[in-house]
Amino acid sequence: MMLSGTTPTQWTAKHVIAHHVETNVVPVDDDTMYPMKRVLVALPRLAYHRYQHIYMWLMYLVTLPLWTASNAVKVLACLLACLLCRQLLTPLLSSPFDAIRRRTCSS
Repeated sequence: MMLSGTTPTQWTAKHVIAHHVETNVVPVDDDTMYPMKRVLVALPRLAYHRYQHIYMWLMYLVTLPLWTASNAVKVLACLLACLLCRQLLTPLLSSPFDAIRRRTCSS
């Protein structure tokens, strides 16, 4: 999942919980919130929706790599933040005697 730019937590939150628990509920399910495609009869029909079976395939080709790249950047940013926090917090969490212990144990 990391290669596709998502994490198991994101997949569970966005797909399993938000999509399958409340499928096609307009303010909750993201799949219903695209103005370019009409997925529910209750949504207003616009003139260009007549051709959505053609143009949506092109939209998917363009947006899928962008979506994957943006998710990958978010995952990398989170990993970097975790590494930086760990490097910054480790000296604060260690005892002042750790340095002395390391010097005496290594000799």
